[in-house]
Amino acid sequence: MIKPSRPDVERLAHSTLAAEYDFIVCGSGSSGSVVARRLAENPDISVLLVEAGTHDATSSVMDPALWPTNLGTERDWAFRSEPNPHINDRTLPMSMGKVLGGGSSINVMAWARGHRSDWDFYAAEAADPDPSGRQARSVDPSGQRRDHIHAIRDKHRRELSRLSRTA
Repeated sequence: MIKPSRPDVERLAHSTLAAEYDFIVCGSGSSGSVVARRLAENPDISVLLVEAGTHDATSSVMDPALWPTNLGTERDWAFRSEPNPHINDRTLPMSMGKVLGGGSSINVMAWARGHRSDWDFYAAEAADPDPSGRQARSVDPSGQRRDHIHAIRDKHRRELSRLSRTA
């Protein structure tokens, strides 16, 4: 894999920075990247996306089999939970990505859509005016554009699913 040199990265960053921006999004993880992209759809505003970590052009990010090698490295913020009395006051690691792509870059890009009841709860908390009971669709309208489930069968005739992403 080609790794950009530090001077190349710094030169590129400084050569393209503007004096000011309408919006600055901190963190290029899944959420930050989506927020920045959606804001940037408006050609009348300027958006800066900043990331505290480094690039993701490394084999431990690009090869899903190597994901555990990211944990506890410079690509991991190394957060820990508070001591929990239910587990003998132990703390648990809460690995979060400090790299382009955030947690999705260090956790095998595992992703699961929230359960419909979660989306309905968020909509209710936000006082979503949709009286139809379809709050999940109004809170996450991009979900159906984003995903298509393709069912395939194995030799034992069990349904398996494969998720394909669309842009």
